[in-house]
Amino acid sequence: MYSKCCDIRSAKRVFDLMQEKDLLSWNLIISGYVCNELLDLAVEMLRHMSKEGCQPDIVTLNTVMDAYCRMGQCDEARKIFALIKEPSIISWTTLISGYSRIGNHGSALNILGK
Repeated sequence: MYSKCCDIRSAKRVFDLMQEKDLLSWNLIISGYVCNELLDLAVEMLRHMSKEGCQPDIVTLNTVMDAYCRMGQCDEARKIFALIKEPSIISWTTLISGYSRIGNHGSALNILGK
């Protein structure tokens, strides 16, 4: 809730106080960072999530792909995309939009053709 209200600090405080962090908790904090343009922190949280033994799902991976694309690091986003067993329309759109945003229309068209 705090992250959706642009109060990511409060959201992180609540997150840190949680004894057991489930997948939804991780997805919400990562999404909150992306929504608040704290993109490096979103990517960092994916690493922490894995270290704590919580496996990301397609929502997590799509959100981190979006963070990488917003930072102009579409090749990193593509590495995340490769981890998704069954990419959704959101996965495809995020990657195509990311490459288009940085002017790499060739890569965007290449992905679109798949």
